[in-house]
Amino acid sequence: MEKKLWIECACRLPDHTIRFVDEQEEDFPLIYLEIQLTRFGFFRRLWKGIKYILGIRDRWGHWDEVLLDREAVKEISYLFNDFLRRTEKD
Repeated sequence: MEKKLWIECACRLPDHTIRFVDEQEEDFPLIYLEIQLTRFGFFRRLWKGIKYILGIRDRWGHWDEVLLDREAVKEISYLFNDFLRRTEKD
């Protein structure tokens, strides 16, 4: 059973979404971090611009992923916990 966590950017654009996937495998414990790719060549960007103007959207977009091992998860956890501590309101 895998757990998924979608993190949306504060600007609320759907293109600025990160997905964390914990596959919960005992033999190979990793968390996947998936982000949408938006880097294109000139003509591809031109075509995307035309489609944007016409209101045509791609169904899935382009995605890549980063694998997080135990140490990376600890670092992210520290980062998130530190952020929460610093931004906690009384």
